[in-house]
Amino acid sequence: RKQADISLDEAIVLCCLSQRCKCQGNVAEETGLTTTQASRVLSRLEEKGHIERSIDKVDKRKMIFDLTATGRQTLENITPLGVNHIAL
Repeated sequence: RKQADISLDEAIVLCCLSQRCKCQGNVAEETGLTTTQASRVLSRLEEKGHIERSIDKVDKRKMIFDLTATGRQTLENITPLGVNHIAL
C-alpha cells in the first residue's frame, strides 16, 4: 500500500484541525508543539495544499486554518494507519 507523504507532526496537526482546533495557538496547545514548531508544520501543510488559512472574522489579528479537500482526503488515507485522533 502507498504510504502518505506526510510526517507524524503533520498528521497530528491534520487530525487536530479536523476536530476543533483552528488557530495556531490552539494547535500548539493541543499537540504539545511549540508555537514555532506549529507554525512550521502549518506552513508545510499549506505548501502541500492540505490546509488553507483565512483571517478570523471576529479577531482580524488571528489566522484560522481549515482542511482543504486534499487535506481531508489525506486524513482519510492515514486514518487506517492508526492516526485517527489525538489525546485530548
